[in-house]
Amino acid sequence: MHSRRFSTGPLLLLSTLCLCAAGCSGSDGPQRYRLSGEVTYDGKPVPYGWIVFTPEQGPGASANIENGRYETPEGFGSVGGLHTIEVVAFDGVATPDPEIEGVTNPAGSPMFTYTFKKEVPKEAGAWDIEISSADVQRQTR
Repeated sequence: MHSRRFSTGPLLLLSTLCLCAAGCSGSDGPQRYRLSGEVTYDGKPVPYGWIVFTPEQGPGASANIENGRYETPEGFGSVGGLHTIEVVAFDGVATPDPEIEGVTNPAGSPMFTYTFKKEVPKEAGAWDIEISSADVQRQTR
C-alpha cells in the first residue's frame, strides 16, 4: 500500500481559508487588526512556514511566512488580546515529490514548531517575532 504525499502549498492556503471561514462573520463580527512583521530564528529570517494566532476569545487568524515576512489578510487579522501563537517553520529548500513526477514541495524540510502565549496588540501594525533555538529546545523537553 502506498501513501500519497501532497504539496504543502495548497495545505497552507486551505488552512488559512478554514481558519478565516470558521472565525468570520463579516462586518458583524469583532474588530480585527491586520498584523505584519518578521519572524526570525536565531536572528535569521524563517524561510517558509505559517503562523496561527488563536485568541482566548473570538476568531483566530493565520498567515503564511515567506522569506521571514508574514501579513494577515485584510479583514482576517487578529482580534487582539491574549493569544496562543504557533509558528511552523520550514527550510524553504524546495524538494521534489518522490511519488508525483514534476511536483515539488516549496516548503522544504521542517525546521521547528514553536508555540507560546503572548498579548497581541489591539491595533493594526508591524509585530515581529524572534525565536531562538534555545526557546525551541526548552519547549521540546
